[in-house]
Amino acid sequence: MLLSHAPQTEQAPQVVFVTGAVDKPGVYAWDQETTAVGAMIKAGAPKGTTKPDVSIMRSIPGTGRRVEIQVNVKDIQSGKQPDVPLQPFDAIYVRPPKEPAQ
Repeated sequence: MLLSHAPQTEQAPQVVFVTGAVDKPGVYAWDQETTAVGAMIKAGAPKGTTKPDVSIMRSIPGTGRRVEIQVNVKDIQSGKQPDVPLQPFDAIYVRPPKEPAQ
């Protein structure tokens, strides 16, 4: 009987991070269908605001740099823009709603 001793490579799970004004901030599994609004929904999208201020921090492989992508949730929800596909290890930040001026 011949046994193969080929090394087994185990890939770390790919995830995205959702932080800020959501009910369940944390780490969520990523797959090729993961979008910004979809991840926000999993994390308990912000309540009491129809236009959350959202950004995605994304690493640029091989450069050590990060870029910030602004997300217009209102335009996505109204169909004016497509949802933003996420990449592994993207970090979504949902800013708390601004307090009304008094």
